[in-house]
Amino acid sequence: IGIKAEWRAHHGRLVLFLGNKNTSPLDSVQALILPPSHLKMELSVVPETIPPRSQ
Repeated sequence: IGIKAEWRAHHGRLVLFLGNKNTSPLDSVQALILPPSHLKMELSVVPETIPPRSQ
């Protein structure tokens, strides 16, 4: 799991990413994010499989 963050004044952006450093794929990947109601969220779909050596 990696995190990238950037801030401009009082606005922030946080990006989480999943990576696989193994030589085998990661299967049945799931992510659960419970955002607080006072934050604006843009979520993307997590793939079910992360290929070897990729994000």
